[in-house]
Amino acid sequence: MSARTVVRVKRSAIATGDRVRYSAKFLRSVGLFTGPIPFAIGTVENLAPFGSPGRYLATVKWDNDANGELPSRILSVNLVCVGRPEAD
Repeated sequence: MSARTVVRVKRSAIATGDRVRYSAKFLRSVGLFTGPIPFAIGTVENLAPFGSPGRYLATVKWDNDANGELPSRILSVNLVCVGRPEAD
């Protein structure tokens, strides 16, 4: 059995194997309302420490990324689990 890395992000936790999407707060902050990124859903494959303590870089395998348009590595604070309510 492989070890799971769990990262606390505000009220929820993101772990390897979780289904995630970009948070609405992040999308609003960068002005992304159209294109593939606001609708992207994927699975977290890895979480690696990044910079200061408590920051993690998530490697995500996106479901519909045939053209390679979606970044595979994202800061975990910019992601939310699919199906969980998002706190603004």
